[in-house]
Amino acid sequence: MAKKIIINPCPYCGGEAELMTKTVNFCNDTVINFYVECLGCKAATNKYNTYFGYLQPNMTIRRLTKKEAVQKTINDWNNEIFSNQTRLLHMSDTEKAIWYIKKLLSMAWYGAMISVDSPEYITGWKLRKIAEEMELLKLYSGINYDLGEVAKKIFVNDHVKDIISRYFEEKQIQM
Repeated sequence: MAKKIIINPCPYCGGEAELMTKTVNFCNDTVINFYVECLGCKAATNKYNTYFGYLQPNMTIRRLTKKEAVQKTINDWNNEIFSNQTRLLHMSDTEKAIWYIKKLLSMAWYGAMISVDSPEYITGWKLRKIAEEMELLKLYSGINYDLGEVAKKIFVNDHVKDIISRYFEEKQIQM
């Protein structure tokens, strides 16, 4: 007898959640993505599949079996590990602003391949400059910074709040 897998109710709305699949075509192959989604508010986990490899704790990459992909998505749901879209929809305005600050700082700090005239590049560099002026980041320091912590610390700066508000307006991000 197969063990029944239990999917917890949605922590956001209390609704019923189900294991879902989404099929996409990729390079003449069919990829089946597995995820859990609330039937009420549409909160969801990240998608897992058996086609692409995943980084393992031992730093090797391997493909998941169908059983592993299904189990991973259900474990994510039951442990309240959601997709970025779901997390953003349910964050407070402050949490959302800090999340975006971290994302923009990461682009500027690690040199993401984005256009130098993009709002992300311009905003990220403004935020990076403020963090450096506040001595929270130092280029060539060899330190592996926790940019989430840096984002929290610079968020108290009124100039940072103005910068991120303008970024939200330009990108039409709802707060």
